[in-house]
Amino acid sequence: MDMVTMNILESTLISICREIGITLMKTSYSTIFNDALGFTCAISDVQGDMMAVAEFCPAQIGSTATLRSDPATGSI
Repeated sequence: MDMVTMNILESTLISICREIGITLMKTSYSTIFNDALGFTCAISDVQGDMMAVAEFCPAQIGSTATLRSDPATGSI
């Protein structure tokens, strides 16, 4: 994959994470989401490796590695 395509994909995935976060902020009633930005949004691949993350709360990024879904059962 060339660098231009990789940059486009990276920007697109980060934009998707940002849109997820904005939707969470607009639809939540909790002040943790709206005022403190106490959440993070990330996209990972099947192995659980982080592909993109939005920059809402950097303190939350460390815990995203532990959230991996099991494709066989569909559970987190």
